[in-house]
Amino acid sequence: MEPITLNYIKDIIEAYVEKLKEIDSTDKESWQQNVGQARSAFLECMRMMSNIYPELLQVNMPGFMDDEDLKTLGDRLRANSNRRFSLDYLATACHFTDVVNGETIETPAFVPWQDENNTEQNFVINYTNSEKREAKAALCTLVLNMMLSLPANKVLLNVFDFNMTGMADELTTRLEPALFHDEIIFNYETAGERIRHLLEHMAMVMKKYGNLVAYNNRNREIALPYEIVILNCYPYNFDSYIKELMPLFENGPKCGIYFIVLNNTDYSLRDREEQQLLDVDNYQTIELPDESDRNAIIRYTPFSTIPLIANECFNYLNAECTKKPKRQVVKQDFSSIASTPYRPVMSEMSVTIGLDLETKEEVTVRFNSKDYLHSFILGQSGSGKSVLLNNIITSAINKYAPEDLMLYLMDFKGVEFNKYKGIKHAKAVLVDNSDPQLTLEILRELKEENRKRVKLWQAEGVANIDGYNKKHPDKRMQQILFVADECQVMFSKSDGSSMGYKMQREIADIINIIATQGRSQGIHMLLATQTLAETDISGQVLNNLTECFLLMSAPADSNLLVPDSSDLTEKQPVGECCYYHKKGLVSHVQTFFASDEELDEAIKQSQLKAQDNQSNGSAYFCGSAMYWLENDDCKIIAEATTKCPIAAVGHNVGLSAQLTAIKLQQDFGENILFFGVNKEEQTVGVMINALLSLIISCRQIPDRQFCDFKVIDCLNNEEASYRGMLESMRDRGLCQIIERNKSGELLQQLVNDICNQCATPTIVAIIGSERFVEMKRKSPLPTSRQTDDFDAENDVVCMNMESLDALMGEGNNLDASKVKTYPDALKFILDEGPLQGIHILLQVDKPENILFEGEYCSDATDKFNHKVILRSENKFILPLRFSEEIDVEALGEEEERLRAYYYPENGKPQLFTPYLMPQSKEIINNLIQ
Repeated sequence: MEPITLNYIKDIIEAYVEKLKEIDSTDKESWQQNVGQARSAFLECMRMMSNIYPELLQVNMPGFMDDEDLKTLGDRLRANSNRRFSLDYLATACHFTDVVNGETIETPAFVPWQDENNTEQNFVINYTNSEKREAKAALCTLVLNMMLSLPANKVLLNVFDFNMTGMADELTTRLEPALFHDEIIFNYETAGERIRHLLEHMAMVMKKYGNLVAYNNRNREIALPYEIVILNCYPYNFDSYIKELMPLFENGPKCGIYFIVLNNTDYSLRDREEQQLLDVDNYQTIELPDESDRNAIIRYTPFSTIPLIANECFNYLNAECTKKPKRQVVKQDFSSIASTPYRPVMSEMSVTIGLDLETKEEVTVRFNSKDYLHSFILGQSGSGKSVLLNNIITSAINKYAPEDLMLYLMDFKGVEFNKYKGIKHAKAVLVDNSDPQLTLEILRELKEENRKRVKLWQAEGVANIDGYNKKHPDKRMQQILFVADECQVMFSKSDGSSMGYKMQREIADIINIIATQGRSQGIHMLLATQTLAETDISGQVLNNLTECFLLMSAPADSNLLVPDSSDLTEKQPVGECCYYHKKGLVSHVQTFFASDEELDEAIKQSQLKAQDNQSNGSAYFCGSAMYWLENDDCKIIAEATTKCPIAAVGHNVGLSAQLTAIKLQQDFGENILFFGVNKEEQTVGVMINALLSLIISCRQIPDRQFCDFKVIDCLNNEEASYRGMLESMRDRGLCQIIERNKSGELLQQLVNDICNQCATPTIVAIIGSERFVEMKRKSPLPTSRQTDDFDAENDVVCMNMESLDALMGEGNNLDASKVKTYPDALKFILDEGPLQGIHILLQVDKPENILFEGEYCSDATDKFNHKVILRSENKFILPLRFSEEIDVEALGEEEERLRAYYYPENGKPQLFTPYLMPQSKEIINNLIQ
């Protein structure tokens, strides 16, 4: 032990004596004054000396301290420890007592510790069984001095106690568990695991930092906590682990691992031939105080005799370790990026995400076709995941032009990506998780883009997007970044239904295709989530995630992405992440922070920067899409109409959001069936819009300008919204409303006209077919006399049968006399009417009520080439024998989430958002005009 404090005191005393000798006074008063000044200067020097480590001078503090004194002590501890990155000299369990002019000055004795020139950085406390109390106190004081001299949480304890001596119980019972690396080790199994962990830790530090203390001093930070290994009652029962402990004891100090060995000299080592820890000469011995010695210069520093101070020190350490560390804030310079011209993308795109915690160098996330394929961000709630994700997106849209970067953004939490609505870089922005079909539709378009690029590369003779862009530098193909927040939704297990399984399987298949093939096509994924629990993420995706940014996260999730990463990621502060490239740790990163206001401002800057650039489409899906038939749609209908009238029923679900339009040709089965739950008039509303669009469309066809529009209202609900719209259309001469009980005359007249080949083009809409009483009862049609008055004008148009046969030959075998009942008439019109321009639009709650022929009668539904299906029960569509399965029970029925399928004959089902009922009668005038 080096009594360095005595030498310092000796120099101060000698200077004080010399100062007294120099006093030259003629009278006693001035002499006393000069002596007082010299004494004051001397005491000030002593106080300065004692302030080297003021937190350790317990013996110079009073036995009683009020709250203010205790607060001052805590402030001194905090201020002095936080400025240190290592400890060259450590106060031991001893101190020196000096008496100057009758005043006792007691100062701790210091020994070299982490000084680079010191080769003895471990400690040994020798004791016998009779000296356990003194050894225990010496251990407690030595460890507390270490912990009090360095920043909180930067010293962690590892306690081995095979003999269960309890020598460290003053520490283990009074310090928070967070200050220990695992629990006290009593058995061999946990001892082996802990030693292996320490060896792995030492190897990691050597590889990454070299000498940890030198690194910390050079970078003015403590990169990793110092590890203190306490071996109680050594060498008892330590034989099995001497070989494993030896490299730690010998070289651990280079990596911040230090030993305190409580060496019980009552256990003899004389008969043991193998090498022991203490054979390595790299430790200092802490002597226990000899209280029988009358020389008071060296004695034990009495923590135990001043419990008030000891309590305050323990309270300070516990409070500091549980206190959330102040977050280091680093920010992206969005303004600088926005003010810089766009960077062209030939083969790679990259953005800065933060600073390396060690080197302070910038860390970037990159995407290219060779080594940086797809990225994953994992972080629990509050870890900084969303901030990191938004920083990447916002930086990218400020750095690259929409012509170089296309974004597909999916936010299954529905809160983060709303801010990107309308940005030109976005092809699609989805902020909803309630409609997996919508997710699938967008992914299908991404898959199609991948397919198109594969064919293009083949045609151009290039291997990937790099080759294409080099070949066509002025017509570069965009890099595509698919970003999904809370991506576990895409990997979640299906709900058990066959349709749910099929949909989830297709989503997974597309993600696998992008993961394995996308890089060559310039399509990259940036996935993020809080948890991977209850997910079924494929090996194809995991194997192609070259970049992983792991913030504070659950061990199981972290280890799934990067094996054995949880030790580093589980307790990271907010905003810090471990960056792995191909499963190898690259750096610890302090990610950029940005408030919502800062992100919003940066997005505005990107929009200003891109104001002269082309948009990628900016389709936006929030789960609450609502459409009404509007003027723009009417113009599209009018322009698209050639020979066949068009019924528009809504907009396709997908990036294009094109009109869902149905062409009614003059061919068999060209009728439209509308079915599904109608409790809020949704199904009727879709039919009303189809009727309106047909009116508009027919006006564009010369031979259809005089098309008749008849509506048979079987519901006849005068208070319903649809009724007011129908009456408004009737009042404007757009259609004729036929009451159900008078519909027989219309049906009979249509049958006669069809048979006589003189039918006027007619659209017949039947509302509420399930309440068509006459149809259900198979009532007979009215007599032909009654129908004569219904539409006398047809008598002028119709030819007699003889002249008709002369024109058409013998092939016309239509016989109106065989049509006797309401069902007969409807079947006949459904079969033969479309050939002469007569089409039926029929709305019903379920298919079995079309002609009331039973659940499994397909004869009725086969007469409709076009089926519009809103929410219903899946059992009702089973008899329809669709070529592709659809889940109609999953369709939304609320206005803001209304969905439907259009199923054309011999075609694939199309998911679409139906038009809602027109909101006012005045809109009809605008549409028709």
